[in-house]
Amino acid sequence: MKTNIILTTLLTAAMLTGTTSAAEKNQTIQRKQLFNSDWQFVENDSDFTKAKPVTLPHDWSIGHNFDAQAPAGGAGGYLPTGKGWYRRTLTLDKTYDGKKIRLYFEGVYMNSHVYVNGKLAGGWPYGYSSFWVDATPFLNVGDNEIVVSVDNSKQGNCRWYSGSGIYRNVWLVTTDKTYIDDWSIAVSTPDTHHVNISATVVMSDGTTRPLQQTIEVAEPRLWSPDDPYLYTTELSIPEGDRIAVTYGIRTIDYSAEKGFYLNGKPLLLNGACVHHDNGIIGAAAFDDAEYRKAVEIAEERWEDYKARHCEDNGHNNLLDIDALRRELTPEENAEIDLDVAFMKAMINARRENGMTQTKLAELSGIKQPMIARIEGGKTIPRIDTLQKLLSPLGLRLAIVPM
Repeated sequence: MKTNIILTTLLTAAMLTGTTSAAEKNQTIQRKQLFNSDWQFVENDSDFTKAKPVTLPHDWSIGHNFDAQAPAGGAGGYLPTGKGWYRRTLTLDKTYDGKKIRLYFEGVYMNSHVYVNGKLAGGWPYGYSSFWVDATPFLNVGDNEIVVSVDNSKQGNCRWYSGSGIYRNVWLVTTDKTYIDDWSIAVSTPDTHHVNISATVVMSDGTTRPLQQTIEVAEPRLWSPDDPYLYTTELSIPEGDRIAVTYGIRTIDYSAEKGFYLNGKPLLLNGACVHHDNGIIGAAAFDDAEYRKAVEIAEERWEDYKARHCEDNGHNNLLDIDALRRELTPEENAEIDLDVAFMKAMINARRENGMTQTKLAELSGIKQPMIARIEGGKTIPRIDTLQKLLSPLGLRLAIVPM
């Protein structure tokens, strides 16, 4: 089965505002910026003179050798846990003065505390929930120190491998003091020709006001597993904040007698309950690893997907497949449509040779561009697509089953 590419269409809805001057002024600052690079990490010690550079997402447990005596036991993959500290500098110029600046953590395992310039700004105890930290009161124009402490030392605390650390993305979100609450956005379709979008606006004084919009769609293109078509509508407010909202339009119906119907047609649901970790590369939610899951799910015709330990709306990697597609070349996209055998190769290498995680990182092997088989017996070079996933781990892809 060929994996479908998710398409989006921008619905140019009537603006909810009578002016765009504030929005135009805010265009110099990106609302949501990835905040994964240039971190320092130290394990079981808060002395950053011993720190090493890391790029998020990061799982420190997977970098260790297996230990039958590890406190987490088999549920934790026989890997050590403990405590860790992350530090990063955030430099702000005068354009950020007077802005609302928040940090959005998609997932930190676990018992995290976030300090901004030495003051506790927030945190979250549960490791599988995303959370916000309002850093505004603690920031200054110039250099600011962000420190995140993580405590996964109290074992056992999970029945499956959790990993340790900031294992999902972190985002820097900048708005005016009045902004659209990201988690308040809701989309409903009373029928296939009308889309209702609602949200809450948070005012500068902490009070709120509702934001609502109804869009008419004359000839809707209905979402289905075979045609996962998505629409995008931009919400905006006079104060300048704006958010793109992505959704599909479809109808569902079900009964004990007839079963499940999608868009008026019967659909047999095939499902999977998938844990959040990525096998031997650990719990870190690398985009390519999450994409691999989505590709395999699509190829197996699973319409129902439950991401275990992603109960909240913070685990966004699987939802942004189209964005990843746009960043890759046609050749790289062709590679992703293949059976992603690289992971199986690494697993086999480890199983057959008894390699530890440390030894696996020492693999060198094939020096030429990797070759992968596609339909019709043709071959194409994989370029460095797969290596993009492994480089943050210090791994080199070496074995290719054909």
